Amino acid sequence: MDELSSLIRNAGWFSTTDEDTDVAISSRVRLSRNLADHAYSNLSRAPAEELHDADAVTELIGDTVRAELMPDVFDAESLEVQPLTLEPPVSQLLMERRLVDEPLPQRLFVTSDESAAIAIGAMDHLRISTLSHGLHIDAALAAARAIDKKLEGSLNFAVSLDLGYLSTSIMNLGTALRASVLVHLPALSRLGRIDEIQRSIRASDFDLTPDDQFTVDDGESAAFRLSNRRTLGFEEESLTTKLEDHARALVHYERVAREELVETRGPELADSAYRSLGILRYARHLEADETLTLLSSLRLGIIAELVGDVAVEIVTSLFFMSRDSHVRAVLHHAGGVDGDGEENIQAARARLIREALAV
Repeated sequence: MDELSSLIRNAGWFSTTDEDTDVAISSRVRLSRNLADHAYSNLSRAPAEELHDADAVTELIGDTVRAELMPDVFDAESLEVQPLTLEPPVSQLLMERRLVDEPLPQRLFVTSDESAAIAIGAMDHLRISTLSHGLHIDAALAAARAIDKKLEGSLNFAVSLDLGYLSTSIMNLGTALRASVLVHLPALSRLGRIDEIQRSIRASDFDLTPDDQFTVDDGESAAFRLSNRRTLGFEEESLTTKLEDHARALVHYERVAREELVETRGPELADSAYRSLGILRYARHLEADETLTLLSSLRLGIIAELVGDVAVEIVTSLFFMSRDSHVRAVLHHAGGVDGDGEENIQAARARLIREALAV
């Protein structure tokens, strides 16, 4: 936890704004790779005889990362952790920050600004992930490719002329590229237009799905993830270009829907946003799901220029910082390790938000 304290303090990529961050919160690219000379079955289900080889692969890739990517990519302030040894709240924090996927890797390297991460040993021997604020898929892809190029000279990646990069999962064959954009679509959701858009996007081999981290118990989501469904048969640029086209269409549709809401329900929208702000600023206990709903309403009000005294980047960062694992991490870092029961979590969440939104 002490090593991860920088993640707790750092507002990171999700607190930066530009012309598209009113809708597109972040962009992510992930490249999956496996070594040709080693078994690359899912290590969470690997037979005992493969575990020794898995440890050797982890050490080999770890040594290569240190030799090829330090200090240019991973400098002295970067983190190297073993997620499988962490307590669940801490590993959940890494997932909420989009630094790892399930199943958890054996080793994780992450830059201090969280723009790049390398996960070793899980579904694949190696996964390179790059993150950027807003709608910058091209920049995320370029960063991931640069890391990939530096490693491929020392690591013999498993690749086929017919199938591309090889993996235990057929969904990762080909480019082995997973690209996604996290989008906030409150206006389209309020107008009931998400289902129609999802069907249209799915017909072109992409998905728009509620993001697990931002979905409340009743199934409503504060944010959605736009991503490619397939990697085989597509060039990397083709995938990311199509993804960006879909993302820019979503940005346009959400802005149009927002204008419609302001025109037809402006007073109602403003009332909802200010009520949300009032609760967030003065509540002493806040549940996680309630907080997401309130933050989503407030963020919509700010972007629609109905609420003017709160910075949108603060609200965006609270989407992440108010999740249970982050609040527990804050408590632990402040010395509250023995006080992370549900009631204390709710009180700590409310306190964290009050401080962030203080007048």
